Amino acid sequence: MARPLASLTLSDTPGRPVSSRMAPRQRSPTIVTSPPLADPPGLLDPEIAAFRRHMAMAGQDFPPFETLPPDAARALAAQARATLPARRPAVAHVGDIVIEEATPPLRARIFSPGPAAEGVLVYLHGGGWTLFGLDTHDRLMREYAVGANLAVVGLDYALAPEHVFPVALEQVMDCLRALPDHLGPLADLPLFVGGDSAGANLSLAAAIGLRDAGAGLHGRLRGLLLSYGVYDSACDTPSYTRFAGPDFMLTRDEMLFFWQRYIPDAARRALPLASPLRADLAGLPPVFMTIAECDVLADENHAMADRLRAAGNAVTARSYPGATHSFLEALDVAGLAARAVGDQIAWLRARRPGRGGGMTLRRGLFLAHRYAGLGIALFLMLAAATGTALVFRDRADAALNPGLFRVPAGPVRPAAELMARVLAAHPSWRVVRFDLRPRSGSALRAVMTRAPGAAPEDVFIDPRDGRVTGTRTRQGRPDRAHAMQLLYDLHDTLALGNAGRLFMGSIAACWLALTVAGLVVTLPRRRPLLAAWRPAWGLNRQMLARRLWPELHRTIGLWTMPFMIVIALTSVAMNFFDEAFAPLAAFLSPPRAGSPFAEGAPPPPARSGSVLDYAAAEAIARAWAARAYPGAMPVALADDPARDLYGVSFAPGGTPLYTGFGRITCEIDRHDGRIVWVDDPRLDGAGTLAIRLLYPLHSGQIGGWPTMAGVLAIGLACGFMIVSGVLPWLRRQTGRPRPRRRA
Repeated sequence: MARPLASLTLSDTPGRPVSSRMAPRQRSPTIVTSPPLADPPGLLDPEIAAFRRHMAMAGQDFPPFETLPPDAARALAAQARATLPARRPAVAHVGDIVIEEATPPLRARIFSPGPAAEGVLVYLHGGGWTLFGLDTHDRLMREYAVGANLAVVGLDYALAPEHVFPVALEQVMDCLRALPDHLGPLADLPLFVGGDSAGANLSLAAAIGLRDAGAGLHGRLRGLLLSYGVYDSACDTPSYTRFAGPDFMLTRDEMLFFWQRYIPDAARRALPLASPLRADLAGLPPVFMTIAECDVLADENHAMADRLRAAGNAVTARSYPGATHSFLEALDVAGLAARAVGDQIAWLRARRPGRGGGMTLRRGLFLAHRYAGLGIALFLMLAAATGTALVFRDRADAALNPGLFRVPAGPVRPAAELMARVLAAHPSWRVVRFDLRPRSGSALRAVMTRAPGAAPEDVFIDPRDGRVTGTRTRQGRPDRAHAMQLLYDLHDTLALGNAGRLFMGSIAACWLALTVAGLVVTLPRRRPLLAAWRPAWGLNRQMLARRLWPELHRTIGLWTMPFMIVIALTSVAMNFFDEAFAPLAAFLSPPRAGSPFAEGAPPPPARSGSVLDYAAAEAIARAWAARAYPGAMPVALADDPARDLYGVSFAPGGTPLYTGFGRITCEIDRHDGRIVWVDDPRLDGAGTLAIRLLYPLHSGQIGGWPTMAGVLAIGLACGFMIVSGVLPWLRRQTGRPRPRRRA
């Protein structure tokens, strides 16, 4: 059934200026001359009826649109709309930009109400996916911008039949993902997506697609604004019969024609993203639906409202008796249209922060994740870089300082004998601790003081003869000998002592919180959760070419998040160890009584006489370990004259790493050789176990070299997450192309 083009609904077209698409009016034998139509008795609002008659007259000389090339049909449809009286509300700025990330790239027009804009509305015009554009909907988008104080972004999406499903939908989804990079400060404002007719179809389908893709943007959507949308391809509801014919602005034949152009393959029209009424509708943002009661689409709009509610979504559906399809075009000539737009604007205003809609938890977490991340980025990058370098600290230290760590190969002497020779050569020196594993070609390391009360120093000893080959202070300095200690100080305290420790602990706590916030933001709203969440964990290859950094940021962040949470949590615990973690652990699981290291433990009685030498203490400890811990080998001996103890540490196989729960230490009385205490977390409660796990987990030494390599990878991933989070933000702030100002 042919009908004048002018009566077509307000819907789609690429937004080239109308003048560039205008086709000359022609007369031919195929011209349809439609007389003014009689109003359906008692159905239409009088002003809407006058609007319908005006549109019929404006297009009465046009050929049937199905006989015209697409560009000619679009030009004539736009020409008919241009005859409507319309005021153009003034906005602060109107400018066009090109969103290159979409395929194909598309033009967008931004209507800005001014610097105090309180949100962003992405608007998709209607037109059966084949007609109209930015110019035909200029009036309506200005009204939303001024009335709701929103920056309105009209998308000039690709039209059928040149571009069939799903090109336009994928364009819209690409644009929604990429749009923050083009909006600058507006990118952080509440986001709405809306459209009329076919534009409502694309808006809802895009929200569903973003939800299914696990895109973080879906969680930022504050609402969907849907006007008399197309939601099902069946075209068989009672309203298609009740409002048949040209009196109601849209017919079933026209809808079938639009579907044929948009999706030539009839079987694909039932796909959920083509016919959203058949989709899983759970987990969508709040929806405002404008329903024209005298419209062939009325029944599917009511059905969509019911299905959205049944899926657990917040839905406001307003039905307007006497309204036809496309009645919002009559904004300046019909009070009913003005009232409907006013209802939409009131809903949009209520959904903004502080206007009833409030700041949602998801939105708040998203903003916290972004700005907390930006705030701590520099310090977190320093911690990640230094932590990564410290994973293999001893090896890196030896590579930087071969003069300290390397000696000629040859037979080695027992460590205790070597320390006896050092003390004989340097009587005033005191031992703090030393390594019990002399190796050919490597210097034996000890920590010693040159006099009582002096600062400890690293001492390097030739294992062949006990000669001291070098010393260095244990303070970080910007030179080769002290570089690794400097990295450690920067990582631990920013080299600022106790104040730096507390500050870095606060940075770690913030990192932990924003990591959890990032995890929550990616959670889908629909169920089943795991199935809906799965796409967020994968890389969308198509999006990698368009939004590389955000795509990698999300996916790598999710896969590494459990490990980053462990690193962040152990960092918080170690930085606030005395203030919080140790007291909490002791409260929840009190340690064994009798430890000579416990707070308030009595000092040892003063005793005179000789003390055991190191060789004897090591022999006692070895004999004890052979019975209690077969396979454990001594790795270090600590001399603690304040408690009158020697502490001999053991590890499986003599590894220097803190694998498992760390080392087991046998505390021996320096005078009589009694075993006074065994520091083994497995003999203690859960609190001690938790304390002993901190360093092995944080350093990665808990599982040896494989887990250390894993921590190295996590450090690199953390650095990448910082870069991939900061760079897009910097691009939005400094590298954003400026829109061209329109008159």
